[in-house]
Amino acid sequence: MKVRVVLLSGFFAVSLLAATEPSASDVIVANYRAATQRQAQAMQNATMEVEIAGSIPKLKKQGRLHAFRHITALGRITYEALGFQGDDTIKKNVIAKYLQAEEQTQQDPSVAVTPDNYNFKYKGRNQLDGHEVHLFDVSP
Repeated sequence: MKVRVVLLSGFFAVSLLAATEPSASDVIVANYRAATQRQAQAMQNATMEVEIAGSIPKLKKQGRLHAFRHITALGRITYEALGFQGDDTIKKNVIAKYLQAEEQTQQDPSVAVTPDNYNFKYKGRNQLDGHEVHLFDVSP
C-alpha cells in the first residue's frame, strides 16, 4: 500500500537546489523531522484545532475531519472530533488509520513514518489550500 505524505513548506525552511536532485528530498524530510521534534517539545500540555484531510484519488473520494487535538504534559495525543465532511470510506480507511498509526507511534517508535522505517520518493511540489507543499510517496 502506498501512502502519500504532504509536507507543508511553511513549517520549515528548505533550501531546495533542484526537485530532481536526489539529496533534495532527503533535506526536506530531515528538516520536516527536525521541525516536528521541536514542535512536539513546544506543544506539550496544549490543545489546538486541527483539520485532517484524506483522499483516494483513483476512487474520487475525499474527506476532512475537524477536531481538537489535545497533547498532555507527558506528550500523549488525543482527539475530540468536532465534525466530518466527505465520504465514510475516507473516514474509516484513511483518517481513522492515520489516527491509529499516530497512537501506535507514541507507543512504538519503530512504526513512526521516518526514513529509518520507510522509503520516501519525492513526487514534486503542489498547492494545497493556498500553501506550497511537497508530495512524497511513502512505502515500507
